[in-house]
Amino acid sequence: MKELNMKHLKTIGKGIAVAVGLMLCKAMNVGAQSVTYNHDAAKMNQITVGETGSGSLTPSLYYQTLHKSYSKSAASKNKLSYRTLAGVSLYNQVDEAEALDSAMLARAKIEALNVADRSGGALDVAWAAEGGKITDKMGDFGRNINRILQTGGNGDDQSYWKEHYQMFQCAIRATQDAYMPNAQRKKQYLRIYTDVARKNEELIMLEIGRASGYPTHARPQNCLLPPIK
Repeated sequence: MKELNMKHLKTIGKGIAVAVGLMLCKAMNVGAQSVTYNHDAAKMNQITVGETGSGSLTPSLYYQTLHKSYSKSAASKNKLSYRTLAGVSLYNQVDEAEALDSAMLARAKIEALNVADRSGGALDVAWAAEGGKITDKMGDFGRNINRILQTGGNGDDQSYWKEHYQMFQCAIRATQDAYMPNAQRKKQYLRIYTDVARKNEELIMLEIGRASGYPTHARPQNCLLPPIK
């Protein structure tokens, strides 16, 4: 009997706890709703005037007394007018942006062609046209330098002409690596070819003179190249 009474009391206690919990939840919901719907007309009017320019500021006496300047200009300086003007301005900028984009794309294509024309390397059209004869002439010049000792020259003479050979090699590499149009690069290659041919002829004349027994000098007075322009 006691056990039945204890179970009955436990059941009643659980029911009371559930009922109290439901009452508390309901009271909290009612309180939250009352706060949410606590309307402030003066604040609402101020926000409406500031955002859209419609309505009026209340209470009127408060604004006329303490914020008279603001009350006169608040409607005309509303955010909606600024947003409208900003939207129109941005819409007008679409055409300008498209025109600028087209101009930049056209310029990019031109610059891409310029880079391809001026970069050298695999795109060095001038070397493809003139490089073969320059290489052949440099080969002739190198072989004649190697024959200096055989024709009666000494080690100093050979070193002197090797310096010229190395100078031409440096000029060729500098022209190949330079950032310049292929037309200008071709002029430089032709200038190098002319200078190599001239120096090679001078060396040949010296070697012929040694072989013939005529008095010669291994270092002509006009041995320096003029600057490349």
